[in-house]
Amino acid sequence: MSARFGWSKIAFPDLQTCCKCFYNSRLRNPTSGSLWAMLRRSQLKQAVELWMREGSVSRVYSEIYVHLVWATKGREPSLLPDIRRRLYEVIRKQCTTIGVDPLAVGGVEDHVHLLVTFPTTVSISEITRRVKGASSHFMSHEAVPGKSFEWQKGYGVFTLHRNSVESVRRYIDRQEEHHRKRTLIGDLEIVSPKEAPQVEACGLG
Repeated sequence: MSARFGWSKIAFPDLQTCCKCFYNSRLRNPTSGSLWAMLRRSQLKQAVELWMREGSVSRVYSEIYVHLVWATKGREPSLLPDIRRRLYEVIRKQCTTIGVDPLAVGGVEDHVHLLVTFPTTVSISEITRRVKGASSHFMSHEAVPGKSFEWQKGYGVFTLHRNSVESVRRYIDRQEEHHRKRTLIGDLEIVSPKEAPQVEACGLG
């Protein structure tokens, strides 16, 4: 719970218990602040939602790192150097808008890499949908207006351990160099199921 209400951060199991705690607090402190004022104005729902948002959600600790990679449709080399710089800024801004922290953005002419960390309230599918949507709009309306542009429908997604974050960040930041020198990490360049390595089935003896 937010400190300004003076309540401890205890996750109530249901609405009834939450309301009971509100009531008991009123008995102990008849001059309680903004929370009780909301209750007096019959805004119980707003008060409960506020507590749940600031009290329960704030107790969640998560450390989620994901590497995303997706390509232009047909691997068209549409992402020229001057366009890429502006495109990456669009991607970073969109990430921030949806509550995602973009740790690295990079790529070459036909695909983009994105390393992010995000809270449990955001899904991977939402990140890719929003980021690809905003960046596609930028490409179609600002970068190359009048020309048809599309991302491929699929994408690659890989979860990371915290110990791998810095090395993947460097890999993304140096994408142009890695592609030029052919020092690529194959697993991090997969953008669709057909590019994934095939695993032979093993019999159980």
